[in-house]
Amino acid sequence: MNRAVLEKLALFKNDPIRSITPVGTQGYCNLNYRIETIKHTYLLRIFKEEGIDRQREFFLQQKAADLSIAPRPLLIDLDAGWMMTEFVNGEHLEILNESGMRSLAKVLQTLHTIEIDMPSLALYDLFKEYNAEIERVFNLLDTYPKEIVLCHNDLNPKNLLWQENEVALIDFEYAAANDRYFDVAAVCEEFNLSQEAQEKFCSFYFEGDYIVQKVEAYRVIYRQLCNEWFEGR
Repeated sequence: MNRAVLEKLALFKNDPIRSITPVGTQGYCNLNYRIETIKHTYLLRIFKEEGIDRQREFFLQQKAADLSIAPRPLLIDLDAGWMMTEFVNGEHLEILNESGMRSLAKVLQTLHTIEIDMPSLALYDLFKEYNAEIERVFNLLDTYPKEIVLCHNDLNPKNLLWQENEVALIDFEYAAANDRYFDVAAVCEEFNLSQEAQEKFCSFYFEGDYIVQKVEAYRVIYRQLCNEWFEGR
C-alpha cells in the first residue's frame, strides 16, 4: 500500500500519518499494518486471501462494533484490496481461566443476538474429504434443532484480543449464519478445554440446559475443518 495514496484520504487530512509499521503477528488472510497519526491509531489490513466476501466482513464487523465487542471498521476499498479499522490494544491468550471463560461467553452471547438476513453456512459442503466420523456427527446433528445466529466461525486465540478480562473479536472474514453451538465448540477446541472446563464454559454461555452431544459433534467438525484449512496452506 503506497503511503502517498493513504495520505490523500480524508481520514488523514487534519490528522497526518506519523508512522506505518507491520503488526508483529500477521494472519493468514491479510497483511496488517499499524498506522499512527498525531491523534489516533488505526489498523490497515491488506487482503491476501481470495474468495472472501469482504463487503460482508465489513458489514458484520460494523454490527459487532455497534455492540462494543469488535474494533470499528472505518474504510474499505474493494478494488485496491484493503480495509481500515480502529486499532485495539490487547494480547492473545492461550489458556482460558474461569474469568476469561465468563468474559468470552458474554461476548459470544452478545454476538449471537445480532440480527442478520443471510443463508445459513453449509458446513457439510466445506469438506474436501469425508470419513465415517464426519458422516456420523452430521447425521447426529440432523436429529437436533438448528439454532442459527450470526457466528464468528474462526475463534482461534489469534482472533481474540484481551485487555485484562475484557475481550474483543477481530478478523470477521468467515463470520456467517451458523448454529451457535459451532462457536461454542470452536472455543472448546481451540483452547483444548477438558470435559470439566467445557462444562464450565458452556454453563456460562447457555446459562441453563444445553445439548452436550451437539458441542462434541461440532468440536469434531471444527477440528477437521481446521485440519483441512491448514493443510491447504
